[in-house]
Amino acid sequence: MKVVSEILNCDICKSLGIDYAIERKENLELAYQYKPKIIKYLWIVESPPMSNPPRYFYRPDLTRYDSLFREVMKSVNIIPTNPKEKSLLKFMGKGHFLIDSAKCPVDKDNSHLKPKMIDNCSDILQNEVSELNPKNILIIKSSIYSTVLNSLKKIGFNSLVLNHSSIPFPGSGQQVRFRDAISNYLNIEKHENMVSKNNIQITKQTKELKMDSVLITNITEKDAKAKKIRITSGNKHLFPSERLGVVQKYDLTFSNDDLSFIATYTIGSKDGRSRSGILKLGDELYLLQLMITEGTTLKITKTGLQQYEINRL
Repeated sequence: MKVVSEILNCDICKSLGIDYAIERKENLELAYQYKPKIIKYLWIVESPPMSNPPRYFYRPDLTRYDSLFREVMKSVNIIPTNPKEKSLLKFMGKGHFLIDSAKCPVDKDNSHLKPKMIDNCSDILQNEVSELNPKNILIIKSSIYSTVLNSLKKIGFNSLVLNHSSIPFPGSGQQVRFRDAISNYLNIEKHENMVSKNNIQITKQTKELKMDSVLITNITEKDAKAKKIRITSGNKHLFPSERLGVVQKYDLTFSNDDLSFIATYTIGSKDGRSRSGILKLGDELYLLQLMITEGTTLKITKTGLQQYEINRL
């Protein structure tokens, strides 16, 4: 594509002190591996994030900060994988492709240059959209909605934009609003198999159970380093019962954001003394999904036999 060369050779923002040529080339090569032959849905976001090491939607490793990747995948009923390849192949297979309105990061140290950088990239964005020739377009993030829509009007593509108002970036508590907006604009229904990732389905009977919840407010720095949750006496009733003098271990199922995970719960001690239960959620749920640190507050709700929902408050 002609525009690829144009993006690679662009140096218009060098006068602003921006030097992102190497990372921009890497991002572009990674992204265009997953370009569908026919693009049903073109997602336009603000820019790649400024990070070290570089982080980007199409870079292969899933990190704890990849909220855009996670939420985009969930919104189209694709389970986020690590590495990302399997998810990205499914994303491509459904006709989706994602590009940036600005090809260099406009956040953090560059935030004061954001309007100028996005304006500098407007011609490239118009050329890229024209060459990609999508069937539909989504513009993500309120800060770029009007600017990108005006650029698309100049090339006659504004009528393809599905969202008639801005869609929030899926971070800082906006994840549910983001997913609801995407489901609405793409007319996607949430599938039950996203909840039953590990072949565990929430039955109608389970859904009708009276919910029983506890709050976890005791996460210490030591707990966070050990990636564990201590279930103290006031919260033990929600979990498998303790037998004094016997150490027991249980596999429990936890759901969060329409995904399911297997966790381990250990209770009991050989010396016959009552102690806190130890809940180990696993790295993906503890670190990447919930991002638990010292002082994090969690709500755990029992939804069925050894089945729970967990959310960060």
